[in-house]
Amino acid sequence: MTCALTVTDPLVLGPAQLLGTNVPENDYAEWDSIKVYPIGERVMRDHAVWESAQGNNKGNDPTTAGEWLWMRVGPTNRWAAFEASHTTSTSKAGGFWYEFKPGYAISAIHITDMIDCMALRVTLTDPVAGVVWDTGLIAVGRVIPSASWWQWCFGRRVQVTQKHWYDLPTYPQSNLRIEVIGGNSCSVGCFMAGQTTSFGDGIKTGLRLGIDDYSRKTRDQWGAEQLRVGAYSQRISLALLLHNSELDALYNFLAQRRTRVLFWSISKRWNSTGVIGFYRNWDILVSYSMYSDVSIDLEGMQTL
Repeated sequence: MTCALTVTDPLVLGPAQLLGTNVPENDYAEWDSIKVYPIGERVMRDHAVWESAQGNNKGNDPTTAGEWLWMRVGPTNRWAAFEASHTTSTSKAGGFWYEFKPGYAISAIHITDMIDCMALRVTLTDPVAGVVWDTGLIAVGRVIPSASWWQWCFGRRVQVTQKHWYDLPTYPQSNLRIEVIGGNSCSVGCFMAGQTTSFGDGIKTGLRLGIDDYSRKTRDQWGAEQLRVGAYSQRISLALLLHNSELDALYNFLAQRRTRVLFWSISKRWNSTGVIGFYRNWDILVSYSMYSDVSIDLEGMQTL
């Protein structure tokens, strides 16, 4: 492999940047400071869902009260796809759209974990230049894995689950619009927009891909297997050839992002060599006067 390691540093797409959407935020009732909540009741507060951990719960703001009073369940459906976790997703029958005013230049967009999605379109519109980037309406339904008449007529269809775009034009004041068209179970696990940084002269051969499976595999008293499907997370171990002129830049980049979720792209040839996640560890060996060997172990966020 000869491609460099490309990392997308996500930028904020949240309520402050939102111009409009057709995804309602009505998962539960808003928290009421004068209402008494029993244990287990859920409310919305600050675009998140909270569950009461105590009975007779009154006047305690979920955002500040602590987990012994309110447990954060997760983001509301409107914001689930913008939280860096594959265990949450935004869903709406028929599809949905968002429009943001990010206020910064975007060089890459990633959309992953699409379910029952049929088409999507992403555009950037500058207030002066007009539409500066447009994917057009892209079909993302079920496609044949290879081009042949037999596959077309009889082969199984494979669901397109992710799309990625790089090298977007630089228009910091443009609006970002995302449109998804789908069926009754249409959902997206993650929207990520950000700026990319590339390191290294190439990924070395010997790339290792795998998953950590959290499913349960047990046997009953008669020896029959009991399989219960659970979540899983991706694992990637890579070796990178790095020019020593980039050593400090990579060292500082990784050290400053110790607990950040990024999109790591090892090769655009395969979707399985890209992962939304974090590094578990990394090591730089200064092997030569001009080059160093870098090893990085990546772990993806959980996928259901």
